[in-house]
Parts: sequence; C-alpha cells; structure tokens
Amino acid sequence: MAACQSLISLPLQCASDALIGGTSKVYAIAAKDLGTVAGSTLSYAVSPTTGAITEIAMKVPATDLFVEIGQLKNTAGVGSEFTKNANGTNYFTSTATLQLTGLTPENYKFIESVRSQPVAFLFKSRQDNWYAVGLSGNMELATATANTGIAESDLVGYTLTFTGVGANGVRFVEASAADKAITVGI
Repeated sequence: MAACQSLISLPLQCASDALIGGTSKVYAIAAKDLGTVAGSTLSYAVSPTTGAITEIAMKVPATDLFVEIGQLKNTAGVGSEFTKNANGTNYFTSTATLQLTGLTPENYKFIESVRSQPVAFLFKSRQDNWYAVGLSGNMELATATANTGIAESDLVGYTLTFTGVGANGVRFVEASAADKAITVGI
C-alpha cells in the first residue's frame, strides 16, 4: 500500500467569467478501439504534476475513432461519485447521460452499437474544458428509455445512461489530447 501524501493547498479561484454548467459536445468510442500508451498498460497518459490526461491512445491503424454524438442544448452530462467503505475499499461510480432526439432508425442503430460493449466518452464543457470517462473500459450502457412524449414540449427520443465503476472518476483532459483523439486519421 502506498504511503499517504501530504495535502496540497487549494486557494479559492477568482473567476472573471461566469461558470456555466453543461456540455457542448460529446464524443464516444468503443473501448476495444482504444490503444495503449507507449511504456504503459493504460489507454491514456496522465501528467504527474497536474493530474490531467495528456494523451489518449488509439489502436493502430486508427480506423475506428471517437464519433460525435449530436446533442441539443442541456441534454448531456457526466459526473462521478466517490465511495469509501468502512472496510477500506474505495472507488468512483461514473455516470454519463445522453438524450438522442427522435425515435429514428439512426438513433436505434447507435443504441445497438453501444448496448453490449464498453465505451469511453469525451465531453466538452460550455467552459471549453474537456473531460473523459470510460478510458479504462469500465463504462457500459445501463439504461435506455424510449419516449414519444405526452405534451407538446416533451422529449421525443431516447435517454441513455451509462455507468462504470473504477479507480478514477471524471478526468480532466488537456485540449490538445482531446483534439488529437477526435481528429486522428482525418
């Protein structure tokens, strides 16, 4: 077991801009299409100083890549919850939620492609920050709900919830690593 670390200081950050929740872009990939970082057994590399993901490895040749999941405003999000039990076990449970607009054959085909395999996600926040979940192959589709709606303003489409349990929750991704992961091979 590793020795405990000293705490780091965490000053209050002064924000000059508004802090806005929500995501602006969502990308997904089948976990089987992730590669491993050179000299590692992981599909990603982490900065030892910042803890941010600095690289996401793709299988070679990179033919199956992160794909964009089209989203309307306020219809996708990601989060993690840390749990530590009295017996000393601890883990993060991560959840990614997406809404697919329309009960269309294309949306159903997407659901078929993710329903029986682990996936990973990249979420771009409205603050232009990138976050990842599932890069260890631990995110799977937990629920998919189809709805025609009742009232005029109701969702007509699918709500998908993916969950995964692992040593890490939502991870910050450097913009250069996210950009490379979604554009490699283009």
